[in-house]
Amino acid sequence: MKKLLIAAIVSAAVLAGCTDVKDVVISKKEDIETHSSDLKKLPDEDKKLVIGYFLRAEGNGLFGEKAEYGVTVGEAIKRQKEFIAAQEAEEAAKKEAVEKVQKTYTVSYS
Repeated sequence: MKKLLIAAIVSAAVLAGCTDVKDVVISKKEDIETHSSDLKKLPDEDKKLVIGYFLRAEGNGLFGEKAEYGVTVGEAIKRQKEFIAAQEAEEAAKKEAVEKVQKTYTVSYS
């Protein structure tokens, strides 16, 4: 019986150590600190995306579309990538509109 209990505890410890950091759920600001050792395992690009996402959650929409807690790290990364892509598309559309107006109203003094 003791051997079975020890085996179960060791198995649980091994499984807990093998969880993917992207499956960690961040439900509140304090969870970021709680899981900081796991978050440090992310590649630098993913760390920046996670930081950006949760800054938007803390900013309550101040930095654009409001982000929310209660998502996995992987989902936060995905949503932040989508947010950045939408921002870039919006900027490109604005730039294109400005260029179109500038071409339309270019006056030559020749």
